[in-house]
Amino acid sequence: MTAEGENSEPLTTQRLRTYIEEFTHPYRIDGGKFEVGITITESDSRGILASGQFRRHIRPLRRILSYRSPVKRKKGTIELLPVGYDEETQTLTTGSIQYPEDMGIEEAKCVLDDYFGEFPFSPMGTASQRLSE
Repeated sequence: MTAEGENSEPLTTQRLRTYIEEFTHPYRIDGGKFEVGITITESDSRGILASGQFRRHIRPLRRILSYRSPVKRKKGTIELLPVGYDEETQTLTTGSIQYPEDMGIEEAKCVLDDYFGEFPFSPMGTASQRLSE
């Protein structure tokens, strides 16, 4: 099992302990005291990773995105991925990077040109020139 990311390293018990906090809010009830925002124990992490029931319920995951990316659907439409899990693309979108979704093409070209402005695109032109083609 791997955690998608820059390196797709194996998901070890130690990595799961903190990785799980990106998508859930672990808690513990101890003697009537309710603690939120805890890190699960290594023993719990080991049990989760070894659990056949846990593995059977994991949905396939090809990528994790922090922004809503455009996607071409099988039916031919283009739309932004929803925040959360998208079954068709097997993508989990956290939505932690937000941008105006009603941005026009000219404004989008300016944003891309500004972002990639110092990158040497000499044979292909600027980002907005490539979008115009």
